Amino acid sequence: MEYLIIKLIKQLINILKFAINKLKFIYYFIKVNFFSRKLDNVQAIKIGNFFLEQGKLNLAESTFKYVNPDKGEISKKYFYLGSYLFEKSTKDPEEYLNKFFNSRIKKDLKNINYYPPRLFILKFDYNFNLDEEIKRYINSNITNSYSDKKQINVYKYYQSEHDIFKLDNFNILKEKIEKLISEDQKITFVKNLDIKFIINKMWFVKSSKGVDLASHSHPEGVLSGIFYYKVPNNKEPGDLIIHNPRNNIIISDDNNLKNFQKIKNNIVLKPIENTIVLFNSYLKHSVKNKSSNEDRISIPFDLNLN
Repeated sequence: MEYLIIKLIKQLINILKFAINKLKFIYYFIKVNFFSRKLDNVQAIKIGNFFLEQGKLNLAESTFKYVNPDKGEISKKYFYLGSYLFEKSTKDPEEYLNKFFNSRIKKDLKNINYYPPRLFILKFDYNFNLDEEIKRYINSNITNSYSDKKQINVYKYYQSEHDIFKLDNFNILKEKIEKLISEDQKITFVKNLDIKFIINKMWFVKSSKGVDLASHSHPEGVLSGIFYYKVPNNKEPGDLIIHNPRNNIIISDDNNLKNFQKIKNNIVLKPIENTIVLFNSYLKHSVKNKSSNEDRISIPFDLNLN
């Protein structure tokens, strides 16, 4: 009986969500078609992205036309359109993704190889300890905008705010990663152009058992990365799953770590301590739950262009 009640409640919740979604669609459709003059950039991006989530590309493109290029947010327009085409359509996403890259560097470059996407697996010789810094941070920020009590106490999962590079030791880490990527590895998406990558967001995730991390991407930078600071020594350390819908991701594994495999339309990567995984920010990725009670500490970051 209890099972049936729970099942009924879930069905009612799903019906309610469906109804709310339809009402939102009608509201946004009316707003775009009859009150477009009142749309600002933030609203146009929000509504356009909503239409993409509903699979309505034409509506999204017509909504994004109201994004004023002189008032910011223009890069998100290109990001969302390019990402949608890459994931959901047979149309070529290269034009939008290159426009996203150009909007970040604020130049109109032609010789870009930002598409097709690339995945870099890098060894990173990191030789100082962040344990105390992480412990102090958690103790002084028991909950925050990314971690509530349920996550911490039930799921054993903690995520910091996204500006930890302001702290001394994390700032040193930030500079070391930037040097590795911009200078030592010579990672570039434009030929014959000196570009440096700057970390604009950095956070840490500490989990014990943990939870699955849903599929997502990062419009805040041109590259996304993860530094694996601590990884449980077992068969299921929390795999990173990178979506590869067109099977065209170019993988650079210069140190021959061979810690990945291609499974259907995904690249499944097993994290290795003291390595960095780097990829185009429009690639959707998720994390599979790990089975160990040992701490897993990763330090994700987003990179923009100087």
